[in-house]
Amino acid sequence: MSIERIIPNNTDLPKMSDVIGTPLSFRDSVDTGSGKPDERATRNKVFAQASAPTEDYKEGDLWFDTDDGNTIYRANASLTWVSVQNEPVVATMTYGATINGATLPVPVYLKASDSEIYACDADDTATLAFIGFAISNSTDGNTGSVQISGVVSGLTGLTAGSNYFVQNAVGTVGTSKGTYTVLVGKAVSTTEIQLFAENVEGSRIEFVQSANLKASADTERSTTNATYIKVKEIAIKHFGSVNVKFDLKCGTDGAATIYAQIYVNDVATGTERSTSSGTYATYSENISSLDAGDLIQLYYHGTSGIASVIRNFRLHWDKVSVADYVVNTD
Repeated sequence: MSIERIIPNNTDLPKMSDVIGTPLSFRDSVDTGSGKPDERATRNKVFAQASAPTEDYKEGDLWFDTDDGNTIYRANASLTWVSVQNEPVVATMTYGATINGATLPVPVYLKASDSEIYACDADDTATLAFIGFAISNSTDGNTGSVQISGVVSGLTGLTAGSNYFVQNAVGTVGTSKGTYTVLVGKAVSTTEIQLFAENVEGSRIEFVQSANLKASADTERSTTNATYIKVKEIAIKHFGSVNVKFDLKCGTDGAATIYAQIYVNDVATGTERSTSSGTYATYSENISSLDAGDLIQLYYHGTSGIASVIRNFRLHWDKVSVADYVVNTD
């Protein structure tokens, strides 16, 4: 299929929020998994809105769900919207400089003034709008391939399970944050990164702790283990903060003091909680500075053969849209 993208001739790229419910047209050809554009290419619409389009669309059209971090869906033959977040979507785009993406994939952004691709730099506010990885070699004014979703391969030395960010060294990624935080995805192997949907230019989603229950692991569990072990785990899709609650009691009333603590990515983060009561107590704590893909966990242990008992591990948050920039001085 072929999609045409027309970039307005101004200093700012269009935000998803500016085109809610409006089909976009793309000038750059897009491969949605086959490795090359369809030879029978036809014009396809791209919707950017909070709910699934219900009319005026056809097989192959794309929908960016702006209420869920711009998760990408494609209409199948039965006109059902199917997620393609894990599928490789590769665009043929014009490079604005020499980029050797075939040697090592390079994080890139689209420059508004000339609609060409350049390497990202986490120390330069003009180059932070990451859209994907350049995966082919090309030079100024010539076209190359840019992968904008799915799993990007061809990298080296990654730590599987770690989040990766654009670095201050131009065109590179690493596990530390640069001067400005630009999250590109999570390593799924030593050579591959799964891109996050939030990276699509425009609306981004942040979690903010609230009283609204969003995720829970309620099954009652117990252990007499004398050292901390993991009992609950919930992965989150967006960055921000959440409120965490859980119920804790001693397996035998008054027999011993038992313990529980909130962890993030297997690192103790919350306040250690303890009780000797055989009646459940509910503990609540806000956990902040979370990244997309983080694991919110609950660890617990018993004492002297007396069980620690856990239930109702619950996360509470609201989702808010986050601007792509902050004006510090006008």
